[in-house]
Amino acid sequence: MKWALAWLSVVLIIALTCLQIVDGPRSVELAAQAVLVLAFASLTIIDLRFGVAIALVELAVAGAGGQWTLFPGGIHGRIVLLGIITLRATATIVVRWIQDRELRLGRYGRHAAALAVVMPLVWMSLGIVNGNDPRDVFADGDGQFFLAFSLALIVLMRDGHGKWIRNWVLIACAANALVTGLIILISAPGWVPLEPTLRQILADKLLVGNAIGYMPNGAYRLYLASGLYLQVGLALTTGALVRDWRRVWAWALYALLWVDVLASYTRGFWIGSALAVAVVLVLGSGSRRASGLIVAGTLALALAGGAVGSVGGFSLVDYVFDRAASTLAGGGSIPGPTPQPGQPLSASPVPGVDTAGELSNHVRVVQAQILLGHIQERPLVGYGFGAIASDYPYGTIFSYELSYLDLWYKTGLIGVALFMSFPLRLLLDAFRGRFGRLRLPDGVDRLACAPIIAILASILIVGATNPYILSAFGLCPIIMCIAWLDPLASPGPDPRVRQVATWP
Repeated sequence: MKWALAWLSVVLIIALTCLQIVDGPRSVELAAQAVLVLAFASLTIIDLRFGVAIALVELAVAGAGGQWTLFPGGIHGRIVLLGIITLRATATIVVRWIQDRELRLGRYGRHAAALAVVMPLVWMSLGIVNGNDPRDVFADGDGQFFLAFSLALIVLMRDGHGKWIRNWVLIACAANALVTGLIILISAPGWVPLEPTLRQILADKLLVGNAIGYMPNGAYRLYLASGLYLQVGLALTTGALVRDWRRVWAWALYALLWVDVLASYTRGFWIGSALAVAVVLVLGSGSRRASGLIVAGTLALALAGGAVGSVGGFSLVDYVFDRAASTLAGGGSIPGPTPQPGQPLSASPVPGVDTAGELSNHVRVVQAQILLGHIQERPLVGYGFGAIASDYPYGTIFSYELSYLDLWYKTGLIGVALFMSFPLRLLLDAFRGRFGRLRLPDGVDRLACAPIIAILASILIVGATNPYILSAFGLCPIIMCIAWLDPLASPGPDPRVRQVATWP
């Protein structure tokens, strides 16, 4: 029964994605949505793990939007899936609380649940009071609700499935790597054109893409928001290799992840991925030999990639160097018109700014100047979710790339302190666990904390210039770190729960 419901849910998600791409009949879409809700809700009630597994893969693969289907009222498919899981987990916790007369939420459950309530309640209300568009208020603040997803992890950990969670985080990252690699495989040789076909599907229809096409220098670029899970996957895969460098599957996945990261042509992902791998090599390796082999293997992969590319006239050195050099290019408050949707990457809307790298730097500088000016007016509580800086010249938007300034602008110092208290607490505990100053779950040793440090540090750094950590798909890897740090499941499974085989 469980497997039938699981496959039905997956097939329906794929079918709804196809309907979204081709603008299929609304009546068919509504019928498929109704069946999906019934199937997925039944599946999640029968076995929470199946629902969480599907949700993890969806978060890793579908990128920022989760807009593979729109339910009535404009509710994204992702919100429906996460809502069902969270309601099921909450109900389970409440029932057990009544039965046991003890609320067991582990080390981090109360913290995450409190933020999931306080952040939306206070700053969505403030946004409404300040006259922000209600649709923008909800779209801006709904990511905060995702912190309640930690309740599902707590239920699973209490039932003895901590290791299962840890395995599925890596599986979700591997699924994203395979999907991204497939897109590169069919688009780089020109079998499926990047522009306009893939751009229309990924960026316009499904909202999983940010910049898809060719740069002014002719460089291939596939910048998907889901690329965040590539660096998470690299941290976990490197952690597997430092423990046993003979794992063939780990080397294969490691190579694929690096190919995908490079093809993103995105400086943030490059920096975050390199940092993640370096942190694991420094803090997570039990032997210098393993670290040396991974470094040597990485260099061998780069040399092999460069050699293969040179046959077709592609220079890996130029590809990386040109993009890296653009980090120091551009900037300043040069006035310019708003970029138009669908404008080619080769065209710059700002006078005096010639390359996409310079344009990106320039936009961020202007964005920082605008947001800091508004922050000075309301530094403590901000303007509420959904706030729009009307003097920002690059679009009327409520979500800005500079995440921390965005959050400060909307929630003030109070909101920033509350929100950041959770990931920073996890990061501190990961360091404590690495050096033996924190009790960890059974099966998690000190070295296993190194990939967690790498994940948290790299996401927090990349998140400074990309609005990832303020949404569900960006918060997900942060929340998943609980499975490595909370010893809630260590005493063993709940004796009242009949144990079944782990999926997969």
